[in-house]
This record gives sequence, structure tokens and C-alpha cells, in this order.
Amino acid sequence: MFLIKQFRAGKLVERFPDLYLVIELSDIFNLSIDNLLKENEEMVKTIDKNVKGKKLYKRLLIGVVTAVVLVTGFFLVFQNKNELVDRINPFMSYEISYATLPEKVTYNGGKEYVDNGKPQYPDPYKDIWAVTDAFGGGQRLTFKGGQAPEDKGYAMIRHKGIFVKQMTFVSWDTIPKSISNQMTKEYLDFNE
Repeated sequence: MFLIKQFRAGKLVERFPDLYLVIELSDIFNLSIDNLLKENEEMVKTIDKNVKGKKLYKRLLIGVVTAVVLVTGFFLVFQNKNELVDRINPFMSYEISYATLPEKVTYNGGKEYVDNGKPQYPDPYKDIWAVTDAFGGGQRLTFKGGQAPEDKGYAMIRHKGIFVKQMTFVSWDTIPKSISNQMTKEYLDFNE
């Protein structure tokens, strides 16, 4: 059978022809592809390996692109619906929001604080409206914090969607004016 000889980078390189060239040669010499290829098993194996490699590469590429599209779609659809998803979502960034906190916090699942020497665990603040921008935009967040100090009944919250990374108590005067204009100074419970 035949090999194609070429000079590449100053060296003589032998290689088998591409499949389309083999088809054209079979037409020119009026030979069946079967007869043309039977004479050289090495060429048949090389062409077969190249065809399988291209199919594998194509399938792998389609698989990777499909996975990227599905993961991207998942992160875009499930924003602000799950804390874990928001935490790892690469399409979201951290924001700072401010919230007015209730004066009293319950402990151990809705009970009043009792100083009896037993551990008292504050319940999280649930569905607190947190203002993000000067237009009143924001969202409801659930986060832990405990009882606010006397002069700091407001929260500055660093969050990514509904995932709250950290919270700190702040006074009314430390909230940017453009944000505090969109807040109420006293806590209003819209859940009741």
C-alpha cells in the first residue's frame, strides 16, 4: 500500500492518507475501498484509530458543554431559594444590607430568657426585611445574632442571596443615610 511522505521541520515523515483521500483514490483507480485497504492492515488500524479518536473527542466535548450549560442553568434558576446553593453560586456576589431588629429575642425555641444557670440559645431572626439599596430593594433573610445591645438595635448583614455570612449590630447613626431613608426606625413585624 502507499504512504504519504512529507518533509516537516527538516525531517522526512511518513503518514497514512486521510480517509477522504483514500475514497478519492479508490474512484481514480477504479478499485473498491475494501481492496485498496486490505493490502495494508496498519493503515486500516490507523484510520480506524483516528476515526474512533475523533468520535471520542466529539462525545467528550458535547458532554463537557452539556455539563457546563446544566450547571449554569441550575445556579441561575435556584438563586435565593437555598442557602447552600447561594453560598457556592459563582454568579452571585456578596452584598451588604441593613435591617431593623425586634426589641426582644426568644430563646430555646420561642421561650423567654430565664437566668436559671442552664444554657440559653437565642432563636434566629426569621424573615427579617434587609434593605440593600437606596431604592428600598432588599430581601427577607434569616440569621442568628442574639439579643441586640441597648443602643444597637439594627443589623449590618453581609450575605450572598439568602446565605448570611456574617452579621453585626449597629446603631441607627452608622447606617448610610440613603439606606436608612428606606427603613423604619422601629421594628415592624409583617409576619403577624
